[in-house]
Amino acid sequence: SKVVAVVPKSKVKAAISSLYKAGAMNIIEHKKSENADIGAPLADSERVSALLLKLRSIAGSLFLNLANQSVPESSAGKGRTPLENPPSLPYLEKEYRLLENKVQELLQKKERLANNLANEKETLFLLECASALRLSNSFFTPPESLSLIVGTAKKGVELKPILKKISGDFLLRPAEFGPRLAVALVARKALEKDFYSALSQVEFQPLNILGLSVKGNVQNALKSEREMLQQLKDGLDGVEKSLSVIAKKAHPALVLHHFHLSQEIEKQEAPLSFAATDYAYVVSGYVPTEQYDAICRVLEKATQG
Repeated sequence: SKVVAVVPKSKVKAAISSLYKAGAMNIIEHKKSENADIGAPLADSERVSALLLKLRSIAGSLFLNLANQSVPESSAGKGRTPLENPPSLPYLEKEYRLLENKVQELLQKKERLANNLANEKETLFLLECASALRLSNSFFTPPESLSLIVGTAKKGVELKPILKKISGDFLLRPAEFGPRLAVALVARKALEKDFYSALSQVEFQPLNILGLSVKGNVQNALKSEREMLQQLKDGLDGVEKSLSVIAKKAHPALVLHHFHLSQEIEKQEAPLSFAATDYAYVVSGYVPTEQYDAICRVLEKATQG
């Protein structure tokens, strides 16, 4: 049966809630006309929307999927939220503000540790290269007239003939370094660019060894660096574990509150489908004929007649 309900604006929130609980009315969306405008969202629309976005953001940060998640059946019947006594907006805002702060703090710590880990891995690579080349501390501070060139090149190429085309005045130290060849070259600074150009023929990739701060010898620095890397990895694992614990603990509530707020935003925005006059909203739609009397009673009670 098609029905039309005219509800005073002061009672529209109660009317929407009662119709939503009944879950038996298929509302016809009103189009703006000369006779009636489109209704405006309810007062809490923006708060509910902002809270729903925050909840989804937190879930995303914790890698939780809330879409199409099953929720417990409600004893109140079809169409009802599984939360018999849903928490207030102020309570949810406070809870999710605290949860968001905790998650963001851990995420920022995770990012710092990950960046430090990446930087230290680069340092470890440089130290391992220096170790393979058996470089002593004196190599890291060459005289002003000399230049230290360190990097990796492809294997299987004789470097000396290529370099001697520039000058025979150099010190070359190659070493096996994984799939590449580590190269340390000391030459006169005036010929630095020429030597770099010659090394480009062997796919040379320079390394900023001079940027290293080596305390003691390279082997001691290598040991300290590996210990530092392990500490960072342990710290990163600890943060990941904390996030996992929070996600597991928060998941059930996030699912329930997401379900509740998704329904609530529909209620808050329901008047956008209503016709509106200065004092009333007009709701049009269809209801199962056998439920017409029950819906009338629900609306009568919700709006005090």
